[in-house]
Amino acid sequence: IGADGNMETFRMACYDFLREQGVDATPYDPYFFPTSSEFGAMLEAAGFEVVDVTELNHKALFPCRADREDMALLDYMHTGMGSSFLKALPDLAARRRMVNEVAHMCFQSLFHQGKWTYQSIRLQYTAVKK
Repeated sequence: IGADGNMETFRMACYDFLREQGVDATPYDPYFFPTSSEFGAMLEAAGFEVVDVTELNHKALFPCRADREDMALLDYMHTGMGSSFLKALPDLAARRRMVNEVAHMCFQSLFHQGKWTYQSIRLQYTAVKK
């Protein structure tokens, strides 16, 4: 499961852009990235005993076709889960501005050697049913 901080730079760029437009991004955010203790509590509430938790933290590539690695963030915003943020805007021109501005805000942190990356933070649990 994705953990707190996963895709943070991308998500915060979307939040910042929408806030500047007077829009609350929260209802458009498709992600749920809990802390290890939050998800552990959910497992326990569902009748599991958490035996072990491991956090995996690494750079990952935005999903894309091999011939479009330099466009992966833009594609993700149009067709991936990032597209839900675009639904907050009323028209195509505003959505195009958002895609361009988010890419600009993320460029220094996420674009490396011709590829778009993101910080992937995952939680891996070992749990047993009580």
